[in-house]
Amino acid sequence: MKRSILFTALLVAAVLLAACSASAPATGYPTQTLSVSGSGKVSAEPDKVTISVGVQTQGDDVVLAVADNNRQSSAVHDALLQAGVSPADLQTTFFSVWNTPVYDPNGSPTGLVTYYVDNTLTATLRDPSRLGAMLQAALGAGANNIQGIGFGVSDTKPFEDQARQKAMTDAQARAQMMATAAGVRLGKLTSINTSVSSAPPIPYYAYRDGMGGGGGGAPPISSGLAEIEASVNLVYELAH
Repeated sequence: MKRSILFTALLVAAVLLAACSASAPATGYPTQTLSVSGSGKVSAEPDKVTISVGVQTQGDDVVLAVADNNRQSSAVHDALLQAGVSPADLQTTFFSVWNTPVYDPNGSPTGLVTYYVDNTLTATLRDPSRLGAMLQAALGAGANNIQGIGFGVSDTKPFEDQARQKAMTDAQARAQMMATAAGVRLGKLTSINTSVSSAPPIPYYAYRDGMGGGGGGAPPISSGLAEIEASVNLVYELAH
């Protein structure tokens, strides 16, 4: 009987001791942490370029203005395909017919109007080195409105991974440096947060007299480099 009572008492004591150990902190002071940030940047050469090529026609007869635009736009469409644009990478993104009143030399309305027709094709060229020749072909076919040149990278994932690795290395080095300077040791890594951003290259487009109508040679274009940047935030516990 005494042995049973003694066993029960020991069991209760063990449970209470375990509860106290679980509720008490491992050390005599709150856990301290260190938060650091790092960044990494990678440059990538663009492998595609997107551009908008338009045709604007005008006339006092809307039917003739549209017909003229259709003829020129079809020629531009065919020129883009022949210049290396895939049919899947060529689409009409804008079409508009509008008019403005015609005034006499005294500024009075004549009752006549001038009709304008705009047709814009957006093309993606998978070989940026051929952009100058493509523009020359489009201008020679009748394009008279070019805008929105944008270079890009088709698959940014490998470059994003490289940028993250650089950012991670940068953050780890910063954490070690700060811990050493503070006279503490890095403990467990408790949190990792990352983000990635990219900046497309800003193209340089040079216009030269005589370029329209296919004259003057291909316009010089510089694609530059795309920048992919990653940032990392790490949180470490500090060991004592």
